[in-house]
Amino acid sequence: MKKIVFLSLLCITTFYGQNEKNKYFKLYKGGKNYPSPIIYIKAEEDKYSVKKLDSGDLIFNFKNKIFRYSLKKHVCKPISQAEYDKIEFTNFNELLKIEHDEFLKRSKEVEIEKGFKPLAPVKHHILDIYIVVSTRGNSRNLYQVNWESSNF
Repeated sequence: MKKIVFLSLLCITTFYGQNEKNKYFKLYKGGKNYPSPIIYIKAEEDKYSVKKLDSGDLIFNFKNKIFRYSLKKHVCKPISQAEYDKIEFTNFNELLKIEHDEFLKRSKEVEIEKGFKPLAPVKHHILDIYIVVSTRGNSRNLYQVNWESSNF
């Protein structure tokens, strides 16, 4: 219950503009900006934990899949039932495949245009990920996050 109240208050009192950096990714320094595919994940209450850092950032842990909400650079906002009903959710098992497919698609473009194939990124920066957290009643909050790490 404390977790739900905390998340609700955080989203209601803090709203920041969407980070332009998360909307695009590059495969190499000085390369073209590619639009990041937008992914939505539903946070089921019994399947994750949240840790609040001193900076106000939140760490979402979904069975060793770590996502970070940064208070200074990410979006956090309440969403209506109508908005929620329109969202197409992705499950965790699909994340790596979606990221890999996007990388292959864009690396082929680079290879054709520039004549070399870029290396696969070490960090997960290709996808623009949002976690939807249910709070009391039917209210829900949307958190833009960075995918920090995972053990699939």
